[in-house]
Amino acid sequence: MDENEVEPNVNTFKILISIYCGMGHWNNTYKYFTEMIEEKCLRPSESVYDMVLKQLRKAGQLRKHEELVEKMVDRGFASRSV
Repeated sequence: MDENEVEPNVNTFKILISIYCGMGHWNNTYKYFTEMIEEKCLRPSESVYDMVLKQLRKAGQLRKHEELVEKMVDRGFASRSV
């Protein structure tokens, strides 16, 4: 995409994240998700958010999971459960 100067959108990131989740690659899943929200300022759907969190839990990446939940709450993407 970079070579052709195509700007990725929410659906592009959803596909990449879904593929890496399916392969069990938590690091690429997390990388593209954070790029999506931090660099591109795109708002993921709830299903993408859940997919990434599930992958992090599955990989035992609880610290990254907690950090991501905090980021999402801070940015208003999610609310803190009571």
